[in-house]
Amino acid sequence: MKFAKIAILALAAPVSVALAAPAADDDKDNHYDNDDHHYGDYSKCTISAFKPSWSKIAKCCHKYKGDSDFDKKRKYFKCKLPIYYEGYMRKCIKDLDHACTVDCYY
Repeated sequence: MKFAKIAILALAAPVSVALAAPAADDDKDNHYDNDDHHYGDYSKCTISAFKPSWSKIAKCCHKYKGDSDFDKKRKYFKCKLPIYYEGYMRKCIKDLDHACTVDCYY
């Protein structure tokens, strides 16, 4: 009986390690066309939220010299900002009290 338990654990360990390993970077999470993840003097942020006011989020982006785009199919907002302004935009969105995530690439 102990042998069966050890055999099952031995088979389960490689599977759990494989599932925990990070996936290959195929840029599915990055919603921008990029060139080796380098955007020059800009950061590109993706904002996802649950029932937000997208127009208010757009105002936060534009307030800090940002350029924006909304993907209706995937329901996320993209904002391209000069580097060092993304923190101000994050705070502006946070002050709106929306449940959202902001992922930025530099």
